[in-house]
Amino acid sequence: MRTVAFPETVDVTPGDAGVISVAITNTTSVIDAYRVQVFGLDPEWVTVSPPKLSLFPGQTERVEIQVRLPEDYPASQRTLAVNVSSDDDPGAFSLNQVALAVQPRTRTSVRLDPVMVTAGRSARFGMVVSNDGNAAVTAHGYAVDPEPLAEFRFDPPAVVVPPGRDQVIEVTVSGGRAWFGQPRARTMTFGVQ
Repeated sequence: MRTVAFPETVDVTPGDAGVISVAITNTTSVIDAYRVQVFGLDPEWVTVSPPKLSLFPGQTERVEIQVRLPEDYPASQRTLAVNVSSDDDPGAFSLNQVALAVQPRTRTSVRLDPVMVTAGRSARFGMVVSNDGNAAVTAHGYAVDPEPLAEFRFDPPAVVVPPGRDQVIEVTVSGGRAWFGQPRARTMTFGVQ
């Protein structure tokens, strides 16, 4: 048998699918059936269509391999082995290597702890940055005061958050307070870039 797998590198974003095609040619003088397996990934993430291919001598057909990775699969580069084996001759097989490039998927969220503070001239908040993606992210804190009266200090100004983890940026907000009258509520927006 003769086999060719393409593309040489398949890009896959976790949650989406990537496709590998394998052209199989029967080089024997008899009808033969072939099966395709992918080594290097959980078999539940791989779909081969058709699962079995029968070919006449000299005939060439294609098999499609769909690779669908789970949402939390880490961004990485790895090599897959595509194995084509003969049903009629157990010792006959062909092995092709395909590079798998798992693309980074960034998904971050921010929550404030506490969400409300009663304070005088300054208040402290914790910005909890969560990384729900599959690659590390660098998050820079920012804040907006619609009345431009407050000053913000971030400690640290940026954090590196590994996949599936949380990091905290401590925010100190300072600003003037009215000399007379009732204290009033101020609303600010916090986030990360």
